[in-house]
Amino acid sequence: MANNPLDYMKEVLAAPLGELISSVGSGVADAQAALDAGSLSQWLSLYSEDGDNDEVLARLREIGYQPTFYTLPETSVEAKVSLSLSAKSSLNAQTQILPETGKTRMMASPVNASIANRFNLDAEASATLKFKVVPVPPPGNVSDIRVAPNLVTLTLAEAEAKLSELNLQYQVANQIDGSPAEFTQDSPVMAQTPAAGSLVRRDQIMVLQIPDPDAKTVPNLANQTLEDAAAMLTDMGLLWTLKKDENGDMPRPVKTALVTSYTPAFGNVVEDGDTITLEITEVDPLAPTVTLGQPAT
Repeated sequence: MANNPLDYMKEVLAAPLGELISSVGSGVADAQAALDAGSLSQWLSLYSEDGDNDEVLARLREIGYQPTFYTLPETSVEAKVSLSLSAKSSLNAQTQILPETGKTRMMASPVNASIANRFNLDAEASATLKFKVVPVPPPGNVSDIRVAPNLVTLTLAEAEAKLSELNLQYQVANQIDGSPAEFTQDSPVMAQTPAAGSLVRRDQIMVLQIPDPDAKTVPNLANQTLEDAAAMLTDMGLLWTLKKDENGDMPRPVKTALVTSYTPAFGNVVEDGDTITLEITEVDPLAPTVTLGQPAT
């Protein structure tokens, strides 16, 4: 512990007032950022694909509900510090050396108990923070923001309905270059631009790719049981095999295993006799199996 009374004062008042003011300003900025993030999160939830599955959110969207944005238009801080210090010191009768004081700064911090007891220090400090939170209109462009839904594997009719709920428009890929589009409302969507989860504007057009109706394409096998996927591929004149594990071993083709991924991917053009490689979940090793490349039995 220092012997200079000024050092004791600094220990009692450990934080410069400039840092105190700076920290308050940073806190206000963080609070405003948190308010904005919360409002924006509500907006994206309202106009996202997950919002379609929530009846309350769907109804709020239908009536034109808009989440409220808030701001901190005014913040004031008042700090009061009162100090009283008395100390006794004994000096050598032969020699008296005055301490160097140097430049001092006004500091503020909680009172140190050891100093208060030793130097009969009384310190009082109080701070008052006042702020207002008021609602404000949302930023001009926020009302046009949407989250692109996942349309891949949906039929064109299902994709159109989902986009309509979000007030988004679409075009089929081969309509853009002016060539005739040959598809039906039951045609599956094999790809989309922008990708699912991207932020899009309400006036932005989603581009959907539809497979050629006259071409043979890989069907949607995701989450199908291996038994059903095998039957589907065999009926189309296609062969199938399983993806080997990291040790190079072929997993057992258990009927109830689910297909997690496959190559070529959904919508790719294939020909009779082509092989589709399936990746499946782990299953009971004693469960019935399916013969590779053959329909399920």
